[in-house]
Amino acid sequence: MKKTLILIVITCTLLFVSCGGEAVFAGRAHRMKAEKGLKEIRNALEKYMIKNGQYPAEVEWERVLEPYFRREINTDPDWISRKKMAVMRAQTKITQCEGIIKELKKNLFTADSTMQNRIYRYLYPIDSAMTYAVYEIKEARQYDYRNIGPELNALLDFLSGINLEAEKNRVINSMRQEKEELGYMVDGIENNLLEKESLKDTIIEDVVVFLFDHIERKLGDPLLVVQGKFLQPMDEADTISLYHKKIKDQVDKIIDVLDPKKDAVLIDDLKEFDNKMISYIHGDKRLEFLDDIVIFKKKIPLAVNLFNSFYSERMEVLDNNRVLNGYSSLGNIVSMVRLYEDENDSIPTGNLYELFKEQEAMKEIAEDLSSDPILEITDNGYRLISEANDSDRTKLVMEVRFVNNYKGLVKESFHEGPYYETDDTGKTYFVWIKAKDLEKTILAVSPKSKGREG
Repeated sequence: MKKTLILIVITCTLLFVSCGGEAVFAGRAHRMKAEKGLKEIRNALEKYMIKNGQYPAEVEWERVLEPYFRREINTDPDWISRKKMAVMRAQTKITQCEGIIKELKKNLFTADSTMQNRIYRYLYPIDSAMTYAVYEIKEARQYDYRNIGPELNALLDFLSGINLEAEKNRVINSMRQEKEELGYMVDGIENNLLEKESLKDTIIEDVVVFLFDHIERKLGDPLLVVQGKFLQPMDEADTISLYHKKIKDQVDKIIDVLDPKKDAVLIDDLKEFDNKMISYIHGDKRLEFLDDIVIFKKKIPLAVNLFNSFYSERMEVLDNNRVLNGYSSLGNIVSMVRLYEDENDSIPTGNLYELFKEQEAMKEIAEDLSSDPILEITDNGYRLISEANDSDRTKLVMEVRFVNNYKGLVKESFHEGPYYETDDTGKTYFVWIKAKDLEKTILAVSPKSKGREG
């Protein structure tokens, strides 16, 4: 039955297409394209109105509107693209190198404090140089830092010299000591809480007994886990971990109801207990970091090669970036030229710094150039000329070509038209066309309308 239904649907679809369905879709596309073209003409007419206070006369409307369909094209020359690729390669090297160190620092949070302190001594100068390298690429500004290849190699030597088995035994022995200390603290804190008459109304005795009984029963679990001797839970209560969030929350609630003045010592004991418990239950994480060391012993040589390669070419990267910044500044000047032309009906020529020097935008642009920007008119647009702030004062030339797409718009969008009518005062207009669908649908547009069939 299901196969029969599918065949019926496919057959109906084929019949629809063969009976003109394809033409329906094509016709709709032609009308949508015509509507879009009309919308562009309407926008141009509104811009003309804003600038001139009236719509253009019928005898010249297309000629005066053509400038509103002009587009500026200033594609990057090949040598600019090559410099961009060179900077991107350098940036990738630093990003990858930085990623390795960030991963190490992230994993280091799980290591015990002794291991953290020993490794951080190597990371401080590495971090500093990495930060400067990132800023140097981003800002095209030279910073004072050295090649950290030796520091990375020293870190690698340290990691390679760690006796992992001995460190694992040290972590386990440390956990044994933490377990013993926590056991003493549990007894002392529980007794102090239950003996305080002032807490009878705020702390339920059964809650305290259950809480610390649970902790005493589960206290050995983290140590068993790291020794590979974890016991299966015997009943439902045993499924709750030693320091489950609800258990920790209960300890925090007890701290909150205690009097900060009268119970200051007990509060300090509970906070110390909380810190020690968190450290103890994360003993397995400390062992995991030791396993991570094996991975980083393979990654750090890659970081050494990446940073060495970057550092050897950093001056070239700086110059490339300064050239790119200068070229980008010429692109910002293009926007200023466009605005000037809109306001003055002409393109400025000559020294543009003198023309725009009072504008904040030009003050920022001038910082990336070592000579004033000059504009020269060409046959099909204009060119901007200046020099970059690199060591060679590289000559910068941005070619801006004008392309008018009005005739292409009309040819691609309409079968016939556009036809334009306006009154003597130029306060309104009416434009209509025929679309390229089979019916040659007539579409029209007038002020403040979105286009409608007429």
